[in-house]
Amino acid sequence: MSKLPVFSYQTRLTLAPAQATSLDAYAALYGRVERSLFAKMRAGVPRNELKRSFLRRFGLTARQFNAIRIELEGKIASIQERRPELIEEAKGRIKRAEEAIVRLEK
Repeated sequence: MSKLPVFSYQTRLTLAPAQATSLDAYAALYGRVERSLFAKMRAGVPRNELKRSFLRRFGLTARQFNAIRIELEGKIASIQERRPELIEEAKGRIKRAEEAIVRLEK
């Protein structure tokens, strides 16, 4: 079996300081909106009410809000899908820890 070289790709952006500042500000806003939206969604606030309030509060366009909401819903669905596997992994760790305790007590 031959070993093939492993290549990885990176994006290197050469930005002017003003561009970097703008991207940093947008990333901070995006994160703040996403965390706030998650909290409000978990609180059960209706989607239409969320959209109206977030557009005004954060100065978003409807397209930006929808993109953030859809990405957040995808993250939530992904975690919910993975939850049974995480529970099984935790049970395995607990079992190994209990076995280690028994060995150490002997």
